[in-house]
Amino acid sequence: PSLVVELDGGVLHAGAARHPNGDPLAPLIALAGWAGARHGLAAGTVATTGSLCGVVALPRPGLLKATIAGLGTVEARFV
Repeated sequence: PSLVVELDGGVLHAGAARHPNGDPLAPLIALAGWAGARHGLAAGTVATTGSLCGVVALPRPGLLKATIAGLGTVEARFV
């Protein structure tokens, strides 16, 4: 799927959504094994599995929006 990352409407990245190691589930499976050996994860724990486009530098504060076609959009405001 395609991935678009924007800051206040300006495009910072546009291209294919790809995990650096080729398999976005591999880190999640490893985390599940690690957590299972340590009695699970606490409620509210957030786990990320890596970038789908590499590091995107923010040149200034603003509203960051990332959209994966067919999946959805996430927004965060940086101040």
